[in-house]
Amino acid sequence: MENNLRLIDLFCLHLSFLFGYFIRNGLENPYLIPTYRNMAIVFMLIQIMVAIFFGTMKNVLKRGYWKEFSSTLKNVCLLELLCAFYLFTTQEAAEYSRIVLYLTGIIYAVLSYLVRISWKLINQFTDMGIVVHLSLMKAAHFTGKKQFVEKMGKYTVLTTSINYASPLQLLLKRILDIIGGFAGCILTAAAFLFVAPAIFLKSPGPVFFAQIRVGKNGKKFKMYKFRNMYMDAEERKKDLLEENRVKDGMMFKLDWDLRIIGVRMVNGKPRKGIGNYIRDLSIDELPQFFNVLKGDRGIIGTTRKNLDFTRVSVA
Repeated sequence: MENNLRLIDLFCLHLSFLFGYFIRNGLENPYLIPTYRNMAIVFMLIQIMVAIFFGTMKNVLKRGYWKEFSSTLKNVCLLELLCAFYLFTTQEAAEYSRIVLYLTGIIYAVLSYLVRISWKLINQFTDMGIVVHLSLMKAAHFTGKKQFVEKMGKYTVLTTSINYASPLQLLLKRILDIIGGFAGCILTAAAFLFVAPAIFLKSPGPVFFAQIRVGKNGKKFKMYKFRNMYMDAEERKKDLLEENRVKDGMMFKLDWDLRIIGVRMVNGKPRKGIGNYIRDLSIDELPQFFNVLKGDRGIIGTTRKNLDFTRVSVA
């Protein structure tokens, strides 16, 4: 239902743009002027961005009238500020009427608020006992969860998911992951020039350490790190079991782990090695940007459509 409301809201925004222009300039065609034609598109794109990243169109049916008014004003203010910033950045502010910009915001605030209130009134019909027919896809609103129909083999199922991202949100997240992963890989390559020789000189062998991890939707992948332990770390572990700080043996923790590259005892006192600095500065984590670029994981979390879900059969 929120998606339908978003589409109606975008239509209201476009109407507001046209009304604002007509009030200021008369019944002329704004699309014949490049600056105004571009702004009509920019208005829509910025509103979509504001709705996604600031959540101004979420939980409309759950808010009271005053909170809805505040949310509407917040949405309009963000839209106006970002549009003004766009005009200033592109140096088109002198060609675009400030009155049209202000009128668009004022008219849009009124229309958007009226649409949201009307949407709430329609929803109240069900509370009044009036029969309302909804498709199964729209039943999510009444449960507080996202629901959608899917096929599992020969069965038609209703999937209920608390952690759900829309296709547009997934696309934006993946774009950010690719940009961040690419930048991180460049940083990793620069670090490699210094870290790799330091590791190899102290402990000849592979510079990278690979480990199987479980990622999105249970998919297994190889996670990469800079190696910070000696190649025979598992064999050394047997000789260090008595020094384990966790007495029940459920974990293996040492005050000074001699398996870490470069750690040594000098006059009976431990000294840090290159492996400690790689750990302390989280340099060992840098190769994971390659996993981000591949799509094995995200820069933040592993948000995926249907990450956590429950499936029930539909009669």
